[in-house]
Amino acid sequence: MGLNIKDDETVALVSEVARRLGTTKTGAVRELARQRLAELDVEREDDLQARIAQTTAWLEERIWPHTRNLRPLTQQEEDQLLGHDELFPR
Repeated sequence: MGLNIKDDETVALVSEVARRLGTTKTGAVRELARQRLAELDVEREDDLQARIAQTTAWLEERIWPHTRNLRPLTQQEEDQLLGHDELFPR
């Protein structure tokens, strides 16, 4: 559970953050860790949104144009494609 930092630069940085925040070194490390985790969550969400946009663009360009004139599948056809007709026979 303990954290022992043996890097002088890191100790100095944490000390300065603690001084400016008016908190302890432990409080400073906690605050910095929380902030960084929040930043990582935002980056992860941004990455996810970028992948969704990229996938949607690919579908719009390469797949959807080929499906414009197709009729919708019937429930029976959809079940057959998904294998539901075998898993859940009527």
